Amino acid sequence: CDDLTLSIPYLMPIIIERLDADDLEGIDYLDDKMKPSPNQKAQVVTNPPEKSEAVRQLLAEIMTIIVSGTLFDCLRPYVDNIVNICRALCMDPYGEVIIEGTVAISEFCKQGGEQLIHFCNPMGRALFTSFVHRHAKVRMAGLRALFDVLSTGVWKTSVEVFEHMIGFRDPNIVPIKEFYESTTKINYFVIIRFCR
Repeated sequence: CDDLTLSIPYLMPIIIERLDADDLEGIDYLDDKMKPSPNQKAQVVTNPPEKSEAVRQLLAEIMTIIVSGTLFDCLRPYVDNIVNICRALCMDPYGEVIIEGTVAISEFCKQGGEQLIHFCNPMGRALFTSFVHRHAKVRMAGLRALFDVLSTGVWKTSVEVFEHMIGFRDPNIVPIKEFYESTTKINYFVIIRFCR
């Protein structure tokens, strides 16, 4: 391990605090049985603690350098933190930060490979924000990162990402909530195709 690897324990808490990437969905404290099903809508961090877009972009570039320049064995203790940081970067309201966040996720997936099988679904859902962005270069960066994210999981976990992308729901399951509130299903493939 080199000097970059030795600085990771000092950098991670600072980056997590600056991006508020500790508990993105606000459900980490819940028991697994009580957690709601994953949301299909694209999530955007509306009020990031770091107000400067340039600083958030530099944090994204730092994460890209860390995940691409370090052996995965040295990153193994920080996998949860790195996934949360990359997800927060991909859900940023600013397009350039999203692009650099997709590059960071892509590099991290290339480094980790199938060892990141349990993170395929959350990382894939974090890319939904890039799919609905108004700039084509952000959507294309999201699609490039999606390829690398899907290669980390086996078909069982990758198909869950596709099910969320097309808004699939098992016809035998009727959510009680839909009797009282209307829900919207979004097909991200259609959005990406027609937003050229």
